[in-house]
Amino acid sequence: MSDLLLKKFVKDYRNTRDPKVRYRYGILAEVTGMLCNLFLFVLKLAIGLFMHASAIVSDGFNNLSDCITNIVALYGYHASAKPADAEHPFGHGRVEYIVSLIAAFAILVVGYQLFVSSVKEIIHPEAVTFNAVMTLILSASIAVKGWMAHFYQQLGRRTDSLLLLTASSDSKADMLTTGVTAVSVILSLWVRNIPIDGIVSLAVSLLILKSGLELSHRIIDQLLGLPTGDALYQQLEKSLRSDPRVLGVHDLIVHDYGPERKIGTAHIELDSSMSFNEAHDTADEAERRIRRELGVAMSLHMDPIDRSDPELSRYRIMLEEILKDINPDLTMHDLQLDHVNGKTVLSFDVKVPFDCRDTDDDIRNAIDMMSNADEKHISLHITFDRGYTEESA
Repeated sequence: MSDLLLKKFVKDYRNTRDPKVRYRYGILAEVTGMLCNLFLFVLKLAIGLFMHASAIVSDGFNNLSDCITNIVALYGYHASAKPADAEHPFGHGRVEYIVSLIAAFAILVVGYQLFVSSVKEIIHPEAVTFNAVMTLILSASIAVKGWMAHFYQQLGRRTDSLLLLTASSDSKADMLTTGVTAVSVILSLWVRNIPIDGIVSLAVSLLILKSGLELSHRIIDQLLGLPTGDALYQQLEKSLRSDPRVLGVHDLIVHDYGPERKIGTAHIELDSSMSFNEAHDTADEAERRIRRELGVAMSLHMDPIDRSDPELSRYRIMLEEILKDINPDLTMHDLQLDHVNGKTVLSFDVKVPFDCRDTDDDIRNAIDMMSNADEKHISLHITFDRGYTEESA
């Protein structure tokens, strides 16, 4: 079914790296989801009001909140597809995140309204009527949501769209919610002295609120800036290291300006004996390769590394051991050696994890004390970095 819709409505649907194709994927997914959710909302609202079943009405409003998300996402896909201009040189990709945040707030409003109505239903319950039509309606709803979850997941995986993959998870949760709703209505026929319908309605409203809060948190994190994901980081590092002339990679940062709009920077270590032209060509080749293979616009800084100097190698080993003693998670790079006025000057960067409890001054003092324990006249110039690729546990 998914392939049939893609063939009919998405031209050149196999070329998912093309922004235009990705845009059509998003439009198809959201229009399909909007029609399905609107159908379920109208159906459940009519049946729920007829049967005086607030749980079914609440479940219908859950579909309405999904429909609102679809509508806002449609605008987001359209606006984010606009090309870069003088006022927005990085494009409009983040519009997708902004409109998603608006949709999350709309979901929170719907959840709050249902919460209030559910509490009223618990305090002043109404009798629930039952017939075979209700069972058919809820069963159909579960089937539709199951198909939607599969549809979103397929399109999300093909386009690497977090928005569609999230919609798939939401549809799976809706399947569970509708199933619980059906059970509550049936139980209400036997348990007359407990407002099960209102209680389950309250639970559904809490699920909607939870979904809205989680979506808000995720979008706000995206706007504030998230670390480079492990998968992308590994792909970038693998691509950079695929050139044997690249001896090391560090300070890798990726700025996200929306789906398919990523700009990255990194430092690559090259042999100091390499000519300037060869070093420049190495960086240019890597930048073109990454843009072609991963769609990331990279800007590379070249760090000269002298691997033939035995004194420099000795100090590198010494410093790595010192850092390991202080904290095994500390790493170093960009080590440079100079001799000034009879002193050995070591300049290097230390990468400090965000969860490290030691302050920069603590680490600096520990390195200074340990490095001068056996060897005197060492002067340290240390720059402290934080990891832009670390993800929270």
